[in-house]
Amino acid sequence: MVEHTRRALLNAAGGSAIAIAVAGCLGSDDDETYEIAPEDEIVLEGYVSHWVGIEPDPIADVRNPTLVLEAGESYTMEWINSGDMMHDLAIWDDDGEIVDDLITDEVGADGEGDTLEFTADPEMANYVCTLHSSDQIGHLVVE
Repeated sequence: MVEHTRRALLNAAGGSAIAIAVAGCLGSDDDETYEIAPEDEIVLEGYVSHWVGIEPDPIADVRNPTLVLEAGESYTMEWINSGDMMHDLAIWDDDGEIVDDLITDEVGADGEGDTLEFTADPEMANYVCTLHSSDQIGHLVVE
């Protein structure tokens, strides 16, 4: 009887750990924020499961970096496709709505991409590939 209870407890604990990991609660992405100067071009590489920072240097190799932008300042955000999957880049508000028509065309060729130029606004909450929005999403903090 004790062995059955111990086995049930271990199974339940293992299942909970897997559920937490799948939900992303163990922090698969970097929890740091990265302040971006308006003169620094933001460059991201698009994968099906995430974005990877390329430029500026502080975000290099960071998955879905959280970008801190200055309200009212102009920014350029470029993305480059890492394979042959279709991607785009959009800026969403907290409700998942595209802000000020900020969305690029879809591109599916390896090494190609597109660019958004915008003025940072506090309603901006995320940058996202609308085709893979469950994983290919990063946060924006506009101060």
